[in-house]
Amino acid sequence: MTNFSGLIPPTVIAAATIFILKEALEFVRKIRTRRRKIMAYKKILAEELERNFWAWRSLRSAITRIQNDRAEGVEIIHKIISVPSGGQRLETRYLDGTLLSGSSLPAVFRASFERVLLELAEEDEKLYSLASDAYDEIAEIGHVRSTLINELGSEEDFPLDGFLEYALETLDSSIGPIKNFYQACTGKALERPKLR
Repeated sequence: MTNFSGLIPPTVIAAATIFILKEALEFVRKIRTRRRKIMAYKKILAEELERNFWAWRSLRSAITRIQNDRAEGVEIIHKIISVPSGGQRLETRYLDGTLLSGSSLPAVFRASFERVLLELAEEDEKLYSLASDAYDEIAEIGHVRSTLINELGSEEDFPLDGFLEYALETLDSSIGPIKNFYQACTGKALERPKLR
């Protein structure tokens, strides 16, 4: 058997061993950091999805109610009212001004997506793809909400029936990617909204 101890000094062997151990520990640390980062992104975005689910449900309910009221031919007025907190509220009143019903129109939130979407693209391509699809659909929900607010708040006559059909179709098609991304983030189905 050949003895190589004379060829490689013990200090070189020790230095190489220390270097390999250091690199292995750094590799493990990077993997753990990446996992923690992705878990944090998922938690932040899941909360935003829950808040947007509340906005989606409220908006869909309001549009369905307006559509049903119009189909029944009841003489009422739907108006968007700004409340002191800065939010908007849909009020339904009889022609004499008596309040029939009212409901809030919660805002749509995308700030968390805007903060982490690019970083998520660097960390996890599949999760980024789902997040990007959900982000686009949240923008559609926001568009429906702002159009409803603008049209009901306008003094001009607007073909509301066509918009209501478009709005329901848009809302119904937008919820699928949002639920898919929520499932990827939490491992659970999106069933309960977060009110704030």
